Amino acid sequence: MQQSERFDMFLSAVGAVLRHRRNGLGLGLEQLASLTGLSESEVSQIEAGVSDVDLETFARLVLALNAKPSEVVRAAECREPASSQEPFYGDFVRIY
Repeated sequence: MQQSERFDMFLSAVGAVLRHRRNGLGLGLEQLASLTGLSESEVSQIEAGVSDVDLETFARLVLALNAKPSEVVRAAECREPASSQEPFYGDFVRIY
């Protein structure tokens, strides 16, 4: 697996963790967008893993979701499958 593929998988994992957290808090896209100053489209693209996230945007999202950055990253961290040395970013843990 190439570096860019692993990066894309990680972005998707982070987005899924953020979406899971938002849904768990009962927030809609519009509400989270309002809390962060982002557009609904930006939030949706980040959650889908199709948009890169800079540190400022990541911090806005995490703080609005009342989470810790380390919790979000930990929830999206790689886990080595038994059959490969390549990291896998698809397994998540609950962050709250």
